[in-house]
Amino acid sequence: MAKNKENDILIKVISLIMSFALWIYLTNVENPTKTVRINNVGVRLVNTESLADQSLVLVPGQTVTVNLSITGPASTVYRALPTDFRVEVDMGGYDLVKGINELPIDITLYPQNVDITKSRGLKATIRLDDLVEKEVQVSSEYIVKAAGGYFAAPSSVNPSTVKIKGPSEYVEKVMKMIVRGTSEGLTEELNLPVDLIPVDEGGSIVQYVEATPRSVQFSAKVYETKSVTLNPVTTGTISEGLSLISLTPVKQSIVIAGPSDLLGTIARIDTDKINLRGITASGSFIVPISVPDGIYVVDGESGVEVTAVVEVQGTKDLKAEVRTINLGEGLEAEVTPESINLSLRGPQSALDAITEGSLFAELDLAGLEEGGHELVPKVKLPQGIVLEKIDPENVSVTIRIAEN
Repeated sequence: MAKNKENDILIKVISLIMSFALWIYLTNVENPTKTVRINNVGVRLVNTESLADQSLVLVPGQTVTVNLSITGPASTVYRALPTDFRVEVDMGGYDLVKGINELPIDITLYPQNVDITKSRGLKATIRLDDLVEKEVQVSSEYIVKAAGGYFAAPSSVNPSTVKIKGPSEYVEKVMKMIVRGTSEGLTEELNLPVDLIPVDEGGSIVQYVEATPRSVQFSAKVYETKSVTLNPVTTGTISEGLSLISLTPVKQSIVIAGPSDLLGTIARIDTDKINLRGITASGSFIVPISVPDGIYVVDGESGVEVTAVVEVQGTKDLKAEVRTINLGEGLEAEVTPESINLSLRGPQSALDAITEGSLFAELDLAGLEEGGHELVPKVKLPQGIVLEKIDPENVSVTIRIAEN
């Protein structure tokens, strides 16, 4: 049984050897004429620049190939490879359209002893798109970081718009051109050319479009910084019956930047005018700040929070002792009456802090001689308190020589 199996294997090997020998004989000795098909032969496109004259362009990414039928000696055609052939399509001289175009090929290189007659009528399939142009904005995504104590002002690009050209399928996707990059630790102005990147609505890069120009000039000014106080500016008066106790910004200072010659002239930043008539109760509100031209707020703030403390006004009546000051040497004075009535108005909390005996009416006797005099008393009042009425308005003073 084993011997029969060995005989079968031997017969198969001998048959294979004989078949190979026969093939060698036929191809090298007899060498008959054969026709074979060479697939996926690359096609070279020439005169593609002429497409622009018809406002057309090749669809990007396409590979143009043809399948050739060749005839010749078996020893030659069986060894032929796609790279043994040069096939061209001349893009000039045809009325072409967007989409699929079938153009005749020209086989300019092929192996000797090979007949390409059967392939001469072949056409290559070439896809074209409209060549379009449009103008788009240039935006900056370039990151600029200044060194400590410095501020990078908003950057600019020049030009701010460019023209792009290419296949309509891709040009229509482009929403804008952007510049990207990073510069850190800057202490002086940055100026450099930066290449443009076309992106779609989602920010993805769009291929196969060409920009004119291909780069723009990117600029960013860098300035020293300075801390200055915030100054609330007011206009008008608060409504009757109310007292404004205080009006203060939550932040007492702000950091600004700008050209050194301008920065040195600024000691404070004013708010826009605050109309006191519009303040009717205590609270906080945002007020725009008035920033001079050429000056930047480092934190980008356009306003500041201001806190107002408002109280309802009240009135209070009380007596005040009349006192004299600056009486001449060797003289004595008699005052009539010895106290006067005061009517005060102001914030209720401030009025509540005033008690009988805490206020005095003063008569300044400087330079007065013997005799009777009528003087207007002066009362020193706490801040925010208004003297509405004084009774009597005049006080009688009699000055005489003091008795020893």
